[in-house]
Amino acid sequence: MKQSDVDRIVDESKALEKMFKHANEKFSRTNISDQVFKNIVENRISSIKNTLAKKEVEYASDGDRLHNFHVASKINNQTPAQALWAMATKHLVSIIDFINGKLDISNTEMVNEKIGDMINYLILLEACFEEERAIKKNEKQREQINIH
Repeated sequence: MKQSDVDRIVDESKALEKMFKHANEKFSRTNISDQVFKNIVENRISSIKNTLAKKEVEYASDGDRLHNFHVASKINNQTPAQALWAMATKHLVSIIDFINGKLDISNTEMVNEKIGDMINYLILLEACFEEERAIKKNEKQREQINIH
């Protein structure tokens, strides 16, 4: 190998190293602070409480927090959890669109709304599961009473 070839390889290596260093600096990660993360959590928890309280007035009927899901489940011949999930998926699609760059994450208000909606639906889904467990437990107790 000629010295000129060696010099060319060294120069190309240095150029690549410089390019990668620049790219690494340009795309380096900026971590959020602990305080910023804590603020996100506190704001989200506050938002969840406020939204669920407000929606209780709007959607609950006769003390039934899951009223809309019970009605929708009867209309569509589904369980309340299935009806809820069908309603929640539109928010999930929006979140996926944010992740995939189809929606702009700089729209903080919309991002917060969709994430909050999805969290609220998951909380309501947990309530559906709890209700379903209670119904099954009651049915099992009735069966045991009828057996004896």
